[in-house]
Amino acid sequence: MKHNFVYSLFVALIIAAFPMVKTSAVSGSGVWTTPSSGLPGQELIINISGMVAGATCSVSFGYIDLAPVTLDSSGNGSIVMTVPATAAGTYSIMVSCPSTFGTVEELASFTVLRQFSLSPIDGKPGDTISLSAINFTGGSECVVSMAGASGSVTGFTIASDGEAYSSFKIPNISTSGDYAVTMDCSDGLNESANLHVTVSKTITKNSTALPKIPTSTPKPTSVITKISITNTPLIKINQPAGNTNKPTNTPLITFSGNTAAAPSSETNQSTAMPTATSPFVGLPIVTWIIVIGLLVVILILLVLLLKRKK
Repeated sequence: MKHNFVYSLFVALIIAAFPMVKTSAVSGSGVWTTPSSGLPGQELIINISGMVAGATCSVSFGYIDLAPVTLDSSGNGSIVMTVPATAAGTYSIMVSCPSTFGTVEELASFTVLRQFSLSPIDGKPGDTISLSAINFTGGSECVVSMAGASGSVTGFTIASDGEAYSSFKIPNISTSGDYAVTMDCSDGLNESANLHVTVSKTITKNSTALPKIPTSTPKPTSVITKISITNTPLIKINQPAGNTNKPTNTPLITFSGNTAAAPSSETNQSTAMPTATSPFVGLPIVTWIIVIGLLVVILILLVLLLKRKK
């Protein structure tokens, strides 16, 4: 009896001394997550390796208890879950498996993110940019500002589910480059994202008109003298009947200067001036006899006059 009491006391002392024994069935045991961070609603895988073979283990995400998982003969297993709707931050993931010598525990961590994003992430002044805020504190008042612009570009209130959606126009910025867009909320949280702004340079045309160059060389103004020829004869001679010699009607030549009109079809277009014909050419013989006789009489009278004066 005394022997049994001593044995029981020995076993109780051992259990009291090692209430939680952390051990592994396989060397290199552990727990990790894929991925290591994410937003609420994303898929998360908790991987378990080398723990207690065949054990049914409890799993917790922060203060949230998940469904138990039963490990295989190698002490391996996994849990596929959705990141819970919880505040941004780093949370512990604990896997606890019972064993012959106590409880085996492994820890991992996962970071719950909050997201502030822009779409698109580039544009030019005047373009509309959409923004989204996920996993922020519901009811918080937030103001969005942009580097290089005075004042805020937009503001909104976070909904009860921790999300908000809004938009703004890129202000008039003179220089291309990356600009920080920052969201500041009343609960002290703030996030920022980069926006690339492209400013197109405009070329201003000179308003001074250039002198016009004539398309053709101006022709010199020429003065053409119009020559009119009339058929009015100088001397009209009545010829006796039977005379076949027709009198020549010598035209008068008249000039009207400084006239720019081109010569008509009746005008002589040759460059030579017309020759005036003598009025005595072609006269009949009787006329010549009369003329010569008059000249002889005049000469005789002149001779007599000169002798009388002597």
